Amino acid sequence: MIGSIQGSANRVVGSMEQSLTSVGTVSDGAGQATDSMQEIEGSTHSIVQSIGNITSALSEQRTASLNLAQSMERVSQMAEENSATVEELATTSSQLNALAQNLQGVTARFRL
Repeated sequence: MIGSIQGSANRVVGSMEQSLTSVGTVSDGAGQATDSMQEIEGSTHSIVQSIGNITSALSEQRTASLNLAQSMERVSQMAEENSATVEELATTSSQLNALAQNLQGVTARFRL
C-alpha cells in the first residue's frame, strides 16, 4: 500500500513537473508575444508620424503651388500690360514722326 501511494505521489510529482514546464513554455510565448506587440506598437507610431509629416509636406507643396500660380498670373498680366504699352509707344512714335516731318515741311518754307 505504501508503495502504491509512493507510486501515485511520484506520478503526481511528474505530472506537476510537466505542468510546470508547460506553464514556463506558455509564459515564454506570452513574453515573446508581448515583445512583438510592443514592437508593432512602436512601428505603428512611427508610421503615423511619417503620415503626419507627409501630410504637412503636401500642404506646404500645395501652398507653394498656389503661390507660384498666382505669381505666374501676375507675370502674365504684366506682360500683357507691357505689350499694350509698347503698342501705344509705337503709335505715339509714329505720330511724333509724322509731326516732325510736317514741322520740317512747314519750317522749310521759312528758310532764307
